[in-house]
Amino acid sequence: MSPDDKPKKEKKVFHLTIPQAKFILSEKRFPAFVGGWGTGKSTALIAKAMMQSEKFPGNLGVIFRKEFSDLRDSTMKDFESYTGLKISSEGSCKLANGSEILFRHMEQMNNIQNMNLGWFGIEQAEEFDSDESFFKLHGRLRRADTGRCGFIIANTNGENWIYKLWKSPATKDDSYPLFESNYLDVGGYIPSDTLQSWLKLKDSKPTLYARFVLNSWDSGDTTSTVIQPGWVSAAKKRSLGLGYPIRSIVAVDVARYGDDKTVFYAVEGCPKYRRVIGRASYEKKSTMETVGLATVCKETWRDTVVCGG
Repeated sequence: MSPDDKPKKEKKVFHLTIPQAKFILSEKRFPAFVGGWGTGKSTALIAKAMMQSEKFPGNLGVIFRKEFSDLRDSTMKDFESYTGLKISSEGSCKLANGSEILFRHMEQMNNIQNMNLGWFGIEQAEEFDSDESFFKLHGRLRRADTGRCGFIIANTNGENWIYKLWKSPATKDDSYPLFESNYLDVGGYIPSDTLQSWLKLKDSKPTLYARFVLNSWDSGDTTSTVIQPGWVSAAKKRSLGLGYPIRSIVAVDVARYGDDKTVFYAVEGCPKYRRVIGRASYEKKSTMETVGLATVCKETWRDTVVCGG
C-alpha cells in the first residue's frame, strides 16, 4: 500500500467483525443480521444501504423503522455521523450519482406503496409485531437495473416473525440468510468495564443477559407481559404421567394485581411445527381468579395441559 492509499485522518475507518462483513457482502436477496449489544448492527445496515446506493446509480432505497422518534433520534443521527452526509427535513438523502435514500416510519408506509424501490432496510425489526411491513416493502422491489434486495437488523425476540423467516428449520429458505453475533465477536471493540458490566447480568438479570449479551433466541421481550418461549419448550418435554403425549399447552405468566398482566399463551404441535392457537391477557386479578381463568382457557383450548411461568 502506497502512502496515497492509506486512509486520511478525516476519513472514518470501520473495522468490521466477520458477521458484519458477511452480512454487508451477502448477495442474497433478504439477509438478516441479528445480534446482541454492541455488535455493530446499525453500522452494518448503513454500510449495506450505501453499497446498494453507490453500486447502482439512480437507485431508490428506504431505511425503515417503526417509531418516528427512534428514526429521528437514533437511525438518522447514526447515518449522518457514519457517512458525513446530510438528511433533508423531508427525510431524504441524495447521492452524487443520482441515488436517493429515504427515511420513513410505520405511519408513512402508505406513502411507500407508490414507489418502485431498488432496496430497503429495516432497523430494529423486532419492534414490529408481524411480518406485514416487511412484505409490503418486499412487494415494492421493482426498480430496474438494481439489486432489488431487502435486509433487516434486529435483536432476538423469541420465536417471533424474524425467527420464523430466518431461523426456523421448518421455513428455511436460502434467499433468507441469517448472520448472528454476540459479545464474543466484539470483545476487542467494547470498553472492558462495559463488557464486564454486561457479563455480571448473567446472575442479576438472566433473561436480559441471554437476549442482549448472548443473543439467545430462547428469551423474548423483557417486559412482564410476555411468556418466554424457552419456558413453553421446557414444559413440552415434561413427563406428567398422563399415559398419552401432550399435543398442546397453555402457558401462564402469572401477575397478581399491580400494573402487570397475566398472560395465557396456547400452542400446539411439536417444537419444529408449533403453531399458536390462542392468546389472552388479564389485569388486576387475584390468585383464585387466575386459577378460574386458567380453567376457562383449558376448556376453550381442549386437550391441553396448563403450566405456570
